[in-house]
Amino acid sequence: IPLHQHGPFNDNLLWMLHGSKKIVTVSPSSTEWLYERPEFGGSEYADRVFSADLLEPDAGVQPDVRHVRGMEGILSAGELIYLPVNVPHAIQTQDETSVMLAWQMPVPGIARLFWMKTCSFLEELSDFPPWAEKCAILKKLMSENQEASD
Repeated sequence: IPLHQHGPFNDNLLWMLHGSKKIVTVSPSSTEWLYERPEFGGSEYADRVFSADLLEPDAGVQPDVRHVRGMEGILSAGELIYLPVNVPHAIQTQDETSVMLAWQMPVPGIARLFWMKTCSFLEELSDFPPWAEKCAILKKLMSENQEASD
């Protein structure tokens, strides 16, 4: 999977079930040097996609990569990695067969954002099934709160 960054709403847990994968993570402050590819943004797995080659950098082709700070490591079967919201990352399979479970979790405090908004966009934030029900509950609470303050 190319270097990419998920949007501002979800932390990520990656759990390696079988095989291994190389994981490269980059500081969110380094995105200006990652050569963003806006034509690939908004895909099913990322909000931003970058073309920077961090595994085999070529200073002649992508000179700004020298400014990028990050880490790389191997995630093996049974291991779990936590990727905080907005951390750009790339994943490269190391074995012929590998299985990884990826889970996106709404970040703490996002309920406050929902509280201030109308929830009409809530269904777009995640594929988790109960969003419509949560939205209805939040709308009801917002309505009750507004009535109490009037």
